[in-house]
Amino acid sequence: VPARFAPQALMPPAGAPLGYDITHFSRSDSYWTPQATLEWAIDDAHAIYLSASRVVRPGGFSTLGIGAAGLDADRDGRPSEIEWQKEKLTVVELGARAATLGGDLALQGAVFFQKVDDKQLVSTALIGDQFTPVASNAAEATIFGAELSADWRPAERWRFHVSYTFLDAEYDRTRIPTSDLTESAALGCEAIAPLSTV
Repeated sequence: VPARFAPQALMPPAGAPLGYDITHFSRSDSYWTPQATLEWAIDDAHAIYLSASRVVRPGGFSTLGIGAAGLDADRDGRPSEIEWQKEKLTVVELGARAATLGGDLALQGAVFFQKVDDKQLVSTALIGDQFTPVASNAAEATIFGAELSADWRPAERWRFHVSYTFLDAEYDRTRIPTSDLTESAALGCEAIAPLSTV
């Protein structure tokens, strides 16, 4: 257990079953993050490219709820309330670059698509009689975007740069730890069973 965890977080919570022990736990991740780029140089001043990549945010443990509920709020012998699994991001981008005015003006534009799976979130759940921050991989999201930029050097010691980014992001699916179907419907979320206590 990392030393930064307070010792009281390792103590069995009130009502814990006989033999309860959460003084030792660990997690490990394995993943690969490939990237591929295909570029066509039309001439010395113009190019088009297509790239695809996969990015992973490793899993881990959140310390937000430890002070209030310890490492195991529902007393099942596992630190699942503070543990994240890995988050995955897939990115596809199509872009172009051009230079004109003898190289003094550089233009660049791109459109891209990003897909987020198992997004790491912290929500609040009622565990027993206490509201507790809970870490979970509870969302999926899609992002469409475009970027435009221009870099102009009209004279020595002068440079002008302008850029614009457009983003259209949306949660495709979100799961929150609640049994209140009215609340979850209002939020556009999928309700899941509340965390139980032993």
